[in-house]
Amino acid sequence: MTQLMQAWAAFQAERAINLQATSLSTDYNQAKRWLERCPIQDLERGREIIYWVYSQQPRQAAIRVGMFVKALYKWACSDGVNLLDHNPTLSVKAPKPLQKECLEVRAWSDDEAQAIIEAMRPRRVTDTPWCLLVEFMLATGLRTGEAFALRFDDIQDGRAFIHANHTLTHGLKPSTKTNQPRWVPLNSRAREIVEIRRQHGGEFLFPWCRESFQSVFRERAAQLCLAKALKHPTRIYDARHTAISRWIEQGIPIAQAAAWAGNSREVIFKHYCGVTQDYQMPES
Repeated sequence: MTQLMQAWAAFQAERAINLQATSLSTDYNQAKRWLERCPIQDLERGREIIYWVYSQQPRQAAIRVGMFVKALYKWACSDGVNLLDHNPTLSVKAPKPLQKECLEVRAWSDDEAQAIIEAMRPRRVTDTPWCLLVEFMLATGLRTGEAFALRFDDIQDGRAFIHANHTLTHGLKPSTKTNQPRWVPLNSRAREIVEIRRQHGGEFLFPWCRESFQSVFRERAAQLCLAKALKHPTRIYDARHTAISRWIEQGIPIAQAAAWAGNSREVIFKHYCGVTQDYQMPES
């Protein structure tokens, strides 16, 4: 009988080849701590294990750890591993987030975007300059994982080659969400940020912890809502929505916006043709 934590150790060791150290010390360690206290340790009882995970609090963390459990079982059934002959978690669906967590995707106004950038600035000398990442996402429309996967070698002739994605469950993956690489032009501010970050050396443009970034963003965004600096609750994904909406407002053709965003034209029409300003309905 294979034990859950034995399988997890082998799974994490294999994933560590393509993972940043920050992912191992945060995302994977959180999942490990949860699984260590799981009362069920028989790997074959995967349905019971993942249902136990989903029953824990807080709900958002349980859903996130559940992603890691799903990834573990998919790996355990893969060729060359063969710890299990079937995946007992395959048909188990994650619980829906609480209603208050279901936020509508919105584009930020210019004032809201500036307030968010200011809120993400370092408060101490040792703090991470998360504001640069927010500005870069606003300038490029990148997904969060794509921004964290971006290397300096991917920046060429004022453009960024988007071909990788840093996921929470699998670390650095050599493909985008849609499995389609693309080039995204960098405006003047994005190029400035690249040069600021280049001074610090290293391989990645943003060699920081994705989970920490999202945690800080949630905290600062909630503070801005309480202070009425934001009209609505928001997520970091709204930076992408804002960027694409701005492209459309500025007259960028839908086909070009879709190519930069890595989406189809249909998706751009359906989800991203929002506006970043409030307009009044004409009387006639």
